[in-house]
Amino acid sequence: MNKTKMLIGAVVIFVAVGAVFMVQKGGGTSPESGVASIKIGAIYPLTGPASSLGQEFRRGVEIAVQMLASKQSPVMVAFEDSKTDPKAGMAAYQKLKSDNVNLLLTTVSSIALAIEPVARQDGALLFADVGYPEITGKNPLLFRHSSTAEQEANVIYGYVLSEQQKLVAGIMWVNDDYGAAFIKEVERLNGKKPSGQELEIYSTSYLKADSDLRSETAKILDSHPDVVVVVGYGKSMGLAIRRIRESGFQGKVIASMGFTVTPDAAATAGNAADGILYTRLDINESDEMFANFSNQYKNRYGDSPPAFAVLAHNSASLLIKAASESGENPENVAANILARGHYIGAGEKMEITPSGDILPPVSLQKYTVTNQ
Repeated sequence: MNKTKMLIGAVVIFVAVGAVFMVQKGGGTSPESGVASIKIGAIYPLTGPASSLGQEFRRGVEIAVQMLASKQSPVMVAFEDSKTDPKAGMAAYQKLKSDNVNLLLTTVSSIALAIEPVARQDGALLFADVGYPEITGKNPLLFRHSSTAEQEANVIYGYVLSEQQKLVAGIMWVNDDYGAAFIKEVERLNGKKPSGQELEIYSTSYLKADSDLRSETAKILDSHPDVVVVVGYGKSMGLAIRRIRESGFQGKVIASMGFTVTPDAAATAGNAADGILYTRLDINESDEMFANFSNQYKNRYGDSPPAFAVLAHNSASLLIKAASESGENPENVAANILARGHYIGAGEKMEITPSGDILPPVSLQKYTVTNQ
């Protein structure tokens, strides 16, 4: 597996591919300068169903390193591919651990849940930017900077209830930890809905690698829903939306955040996505720090930064600054982060809870297809 290493000096950025720029096992100095360096491992889905998400995260981290090049200690970031698969994610973790990397970034709930118990046992710090609600609160060396499945479920459920007093909702959810957490929260909320409101919920799961989804779509539409909610990411999510519209459903369709976080979801849905609602992160794009980040992102990649590139950028920036101030010891880095209470990132003020949660706000937005 190829692994890109980023060696950040006091003034310049040097990016190279190959083991020559690896921090040697047991060492903590930059081979270029001899200055003590910070080693960070980033385990992202660079291939597989969530690869577009992984690339967004990678780019956000790369810009964070670029922007902090002249302000912090030298930084080496080793990117490893989880392939959107827990076993591959664990193999990536073990490879980084063998290189004595104890500060880690990751995303995708199933990957983080696989890595977390081992990282906890090893005493490694894990920044798990995932939607699974219950990942925080048990490990003092784990932080989560992401919206949660619970947040999204509450936003969508609240919107659906506000539409009318009697309603039938169909939910198609990806069969992984994130999707399971979403449907669990919806069922909890529906058990406590206000008197006088009737909401019938019919749900079915699908696999993230599904390439048909006709039977799952038919099952949901057989319930004659007023609204259909699609929870997931990647091509399978886009296909679900397309199948719903191809089947003649004219009601409202609401998608979870994966719809825009993974661009292949919208690309696969095509014109069928026009007019749907989707959950999004509320990023303050008028913020000066966001403008600076956005300009550097556009200059390097030619596009505007998507929301999760912003989150990855801010997570990496916080981790780099904390490690620069306290050294690489995971306990010291965790204490530094918690002691801050909050952190000002690009486009967001990150409130850090004692349990390690950093939860950005979530809202619904209408999607419009633009054919260029």
